[in-house]
Amino acid sequence: MRVQGWKRRIVVASVASVLLAACSQGGGSPSAGAGTPSPSVVPTERPSPTEHTATVVASISLGPTTATQIAFRNGEAWIRFADGSVGRVNLETKTVVATIPVGSGFYGSLAVGEDAVWVTTFDENKVSRIDPATNTVVAEIPVGTNPRGIAVTPGAVWVSNHRGGSIWRIDPATNAVVAKIEVGTVGPSGPKFLQYAFGDVWTSVPNSSVVVRIDPETNAVVATINVVVVEDLVIDDHFVYATDALGQISEIDPASNEVLRRFYRDETPWLFGGGAFWTADGSDLLRLDTASFAPTEIWHVAGAQTPYEALSFDGDALWLVTYDGFLLGVQLLP
Repeated sequence: MRVQGWKRRIVVASVASVLLAACSQGGGSPSAGAGTPSPSVVPTERPSPTEHTATVVASISLGPTTATQIAFRNGEAWIRFADGSVGRVNLETKTVVATIPVGSGFYGSLAVGEDAVWVTTFDENKVSRIDPATNTVVAEIPVGTNPRGIAVTPGAVWVSNHRGGSIWRIDPATNAVVAKIEVGTVGPSGPKFLQYAFGDVWTSVPNSSVVVRIDPETNAVVATINVVVVEDLVIDDHFVYATDALGQISEIDPASNEVLRRFYRDETPWLFGGGAFWTADGSDLLRLDTASFAPTEIWHVAGAQTPYEALSFDGDALWLVTYDGFLLGVQLLP
């Protein structure tokens, strides 16, 4: 569960900058952008965010099992649950219309594309393909050790094997693994999350402190970018941002594969949408400035009682998965 506070902690920022400076002087894996920028701390002085109340336009009970991830397809939401199952939600009728057994275990991801829903099961080393026409698993594809992230590109499904040090490519026409790309080190905290942006596939590799960029035309690694520390990736219209749980953000220019700047924020962005970055503080939503990542607005969600497991945009609509098992659609009007 992700929860961040928005009040700046000066001592934490100061310690973090010292640690980053020490890390930057140490060795690392060969990487693009060898001349990495000096670490910087965003100034602590800033105006107080403007406060608003978000209108809840949909509240859908997902049941007793914790939901961990959400994706959208044709006006419906697909939810991965902590028990490994997948729920299908009709957003018009505001009902869960199907729950599909897939595997077991909390960790894993799902993605939609190529006329299917794709789910990784971390504890079972497999990818499951769900046919939306029948709400059934029509293929189970063995992959590497502890698959975590998944992404769909035209003609391909990509899986990160978190403890296998690799990215595997699946052909959705045959459900066969057609390429294996080595990234990072085999063992804990290997390749984690996947994003498709700027024509390529990007993955975070915590145990090697790098972001890896893969060309889907050749299946080749075209850049390995040293970011000191990394967990997740967030993409906007211009840059790739590598983030970590301690609040460090590395801004990567996809034109040069170089880190343009590194800075610290208490607020780690979860996603980009509606022209801004978004994160959460308990049951409140924070809109972050696109340059400084400082909170510019706080949105109090009426009726929300618990923190969020996931945020996602479907077009202009923002959807929240709450820790206590609800899917909320909110309207953001200042």
